Amino acid sequence: MILCCGCWQIPEGLGKVQDLMWLRIVEVPAALQARSYDAEASAVIQIRDDFCPWNQVCYKLIVSPDRSICQPTTQASDLGAVYLGATSLETLMRTGRIQELESGIVSQLDRAFAVERQPWMVDA
Repeated sequence: MILCCGCWQIPEGLGKVQDLMWLRIVEVPAALQARSYDAEASAVIQIRDDFCPWNQVCYKLIVSPDRSICQPTTQASDLGAVYLGATSLETLMRTGRIQELESGIVSQLDRAFAVERQPWMVDA
């Protein structure tokens, strides 16, 4: 299980801080079901987002290379940089932005969210 808390950035002292592109997923189920995945994974994701309170729900995410399902759930919890494939959950965990509540789920989801090519964005 993973607990996600809104947007993230690397804590001060660990990298160069600059204001670049930010991604806020405003319709979590639709976005997660529209994305492709490279491996099978299953997790419960709890979203905390004061700006988009309709997203403050626990979602059960089940993915494979062929399909994905994302539905609200009452299960305990297990997302923009990870969604794009530019940042790993392992990085977010090391920087304190997410918490792994079930051993191995971060590695499992990192494999599922892996992308062949990471996004390239130019911020003016």
